[in-house]
Amino acid sequence: MVYHNGFETGAGRKLGMQDAKLVNLRKLFDNLHYYDASFRNDFTLQSIIGHFDPDLKARLEGLHVKDDNEAQLALRYEQTETFDADLEAYSRWWIDAVHKIVQALA
Repeated sequence: MVYHNGFETGAGRKLGMQDAKLVNLRKLFDNLHYYDASFRNDFTLQSIIGHFDPDLKARLEGLHVKDDNEAQLALRYEQTETFDADLEAYSRWWIDAVHKIVQALA
């Protein structure tokens, strides 16, 4: 499962997952198959997760890396003492968020 094909697909290819079939969950929201007014037409994972799990939304606010763009920039440029921990924390949040949405839509 991916939430958006861009960054996640590229990362999957780098991990050797070229032949994996990826399901883009964002299309469900972009195509309005699932909609809530709280989304305010912003269908990023960070924007909609509060609808499914307010605690995950709050957990995101405490992270240094808060979205895929920041993760990409961090991978390219950022070299802090907590670099690996910051990316790992965001990755764990992302996996938890996608899992929560899959559970809610199942």
